[in-house]
Amino acid sequence: FSVSGDNNFNQTLSTQICIGSTTEDFESGTFDVFPWSFPQEEWIIDNTVHHSGSYSARSNDINDNQYTTMQITVNLTSPSQVSFYRKVSFEDNGYDGYDRLE
Repeated sequence: FSVSGDNNFNQTLSTQICIGSTTEDFESGTFDVFPWSFPQEEWIIDNTVHHSGSYSARSNDINDNQYTTMQITVNLTSPSQVSFYRKVSFEDNGYDGYDRLE
């Protein structure tokens, strides 16, 4: 915004204003709303298991010694809170589990 006054006083100030929040809920049924990337295997939109709404994201099945990643890069311009819900299923060998969330 700009401020002006007597004696030719002019000053322009810049600020960032956060209006509302941004939520990815996968309710579009696609990954087209935000720039998600999947370096290993593509993930899918699932309508059978979800936290709220009708959809969630999940990985395809992976084999032993494989992993899969779903990632997004965001630019947080002020102190912010980032949170997500997760459900993890893994193959358990009775000791430390073969598969795990990292």
